[in-house]
Amino acid sequence: MRGNITIPPVAKIKDIISIENRYYLSSAIEVCLGKYGKLLEEKLYNHKFFTRGVNLVVKENQSDIVFVEGSFDKLFINGNNIVSETAECETLDVYDARKENPIRVLYNSYFEKKIRSKLIQKKENIMRKVLARFCAKKKSPRDGIHISETQKKWGCGNFRVNSFKESAYLEPLYYIKMGQRFCPAIVRYGNYILCGFPLLDMISWQHTMPDLENGYYSHDRYCDSSVLETLLFRLIKVIDEDANSDILLPGSWPCNYNAGFIVRHDYDRRIDDDTLEKILNFYEEKKVKSTWFWLRKTFNKKQINEVIRRGHEVALHTEAHTSEDLVRLELNYLSNQCSFTPLGATSHGGAGGVGYLGNKNIEWYRDSGMLYGELLGNQNRVGHNSINIENGIGHQSSLFIPPAHYSLDLGMKEDQHALDSLQEGIPNILNKGHCCVLMNHPDIHLKQLFNLIENINLESVMKMTFADYFYLKNKSL
Repeated sequence: MRGNITIPPVAKIKDIISIENRYYLSSAIEVCLGKYGKLLEEKLYNHKFFTRGVNLVVKENQSDIVFVEGSFDKLFINGNNIVSETAECETLDVYDARKENPIRVLYNSYFEKKIRSKLIQKKENIMRKVLARFCAKKKSPRDGIHISETQKKWGCGNFRVNSFKESAYLEPLYYIKMGQRFCPAIVRYGNYILCGFPLLDMISWQHTMPDLENGYYSHDRYCDSSVLETLLFRLIKVIDEDANSDILLPGSWPCNYNAGFIVRHDYDRRIDDDTLEKILNFYEEKKVKSTWFWLRKTFNKKQINEVIRRGHEVALHTEAHTSEDLVRLELNYLSNQCSFTPLGATSHGGAGGVGYLGNKNIEWYRDSGMLYGELLGNQNRVGHNSINIENGIGHQSSLFIPPAHYSLDLGMKEDQHALDSLQEGIPNILNKGHCCVLMNHPDIHLKQLFNLIENINLESVMKMTFADYFYLKNKSL
């Protein structure tokens, strides 16, 4: 598939990065094109993809679909420049050929918030109660939430879009609004699909996250990856006009399975041996597999060995502030104490850690030799390889990113759980062919966890650990 993706020379890419003040991620589009496995690869075999800034090769086999990504300053066909207007925007509504059903496309950006220590949090809570008692003005609920300069270096914000001139030899496929006028933004010329905005780059952006200065908090701007992928797949006729990318998922599972299910446990607080045994016995009865993410401060050699002995996986829930801390204080400690090295890691969002730092964490996990990490802030439903950034240019990386998780726990209190919504949501996820990752902290909401799993039909669903899913996907990629 890689040979079907054309990117400009490095010197040209550096010019584009300088002009647009944005990293060049289109070169890593194979991360998306490859994540659906052999099924999608076969459908894409004859297609060509030209990322922005390349010189077009006009003579192509007429049976091939050639997707060309903009934006363009000028684009000549038969000696005529077909580019009409150019604009900059933060978000863009793209309308279908009937000038209806708008799709909003954009680059995600994220709010960050520094995690305070438990002592500081305790002092702040006391101060808040004192101030409230004397009717002082309350602090803004968004206090301390921001978008860091580190993140902005990746190019969060505006992007360029161009419209095309109306022409007898250009077939408009999608429109945008320039002022109050509808103007063609995606057009067909023979077997060429010409897109006036960086769709491939936007899709690649959905498969990574900028370096964050503080822990991830929430979205500033957000676009679901499946929306962008569906638009691309419709344009190149991998799926029908009325279908979406979910249609590709069921066929990507091994024979007799049409979806996947993983239980993720974040072991933030200790549980006793009897509770652990109760959980593992339930999983054995239901033939469910789980991955347990342990903090160093909750490491328990006896319990870790028991989880592994019962056929489950143990991985790392890191509180590391630097890549050196990850290796020295956590991975080496776990290896020495429990005689094994975890294959993957996730980031602890509570006091003691720094939270999820986006690409920084991905780099730490990759450089330490792990097989998989995590990607917060994006609801990717299919596992995929991560993106490595070198000199502002994106490349497919070996570190694997599992699908987004769905948390049962909404808080520590007994009634702070998502049982009702997940009882409806998880079957929908599985019916579409996704791999559903259910997350729970094993010291809370066990009754709801058992109830939820008990009432989900997992008969034709592949029950896995994160490691199982990694090996399955990398066998098919």
